[in-house]
Amino acid sequence: MAPFFLPFLADTPIESDDIMNLLFPNGFGWDFVIQLMAFVVLLLIVFYLGYKPVKKYLKARQDYIEKNIKDSEKSKEEAEIYVKESKDAILSAKEEAKRIVKDATEEASLSAENIRDEAKKDALATRKKADEEIALAREKARKDAKDEIVGVAIAASSQVLGREVNEEDEKRLLKDFVNDVEER
Repeated sequence: MAPFFLPFLADTPIESDDIMNLLFPNGFGWDFVIQLMAFVVLLLIVFYLGYKPVKKYLKARQDYIEKNIKDSEKSKEEAEIYVKESKDAILSAKEEAKRIVKDATEEASLSAENIRDEAKKDALATRKKADEEIALAREKARKDAKDEIVGVAIAASSQVLGREVNEEDEKRLLKDFVNDVEER
């Protein structure tokens, strides 16, 4: 075999057997197999003690996050439904309030009109009563005046006649006097 030169050993020629010794220092035997088995055991230990628990933890974490996302979406949908129902309730309440105000206004108008009608009726009744009282007062005043005039006329007639007037004379004189007054 031809000599082989490695760059770090530029001055030293290396034989092919030396290369094998460099790659596999104790030969290609049991040492390599033991190291390979140790590496595989180490990988299995790392896999069972590290990878599986980490994978299990990551899966649990992923499930937790997905559950939170689904719960959040469900809560968001419920909140949107509640917001819509609240808006509908507010709109309904506003319409109800408008209707109540309108009804109250109409009722107040009717009530005011009824009160005005009652007041007019009361005023007319009071005026009628006052007119009746005035008519009664006039009639009473007329009767009182008539009685007084009759009394004065009787007194005057008894002085004019020079005697006392009896009941028949009084009735006749009274009747004549009343007729004269009424004609005037």
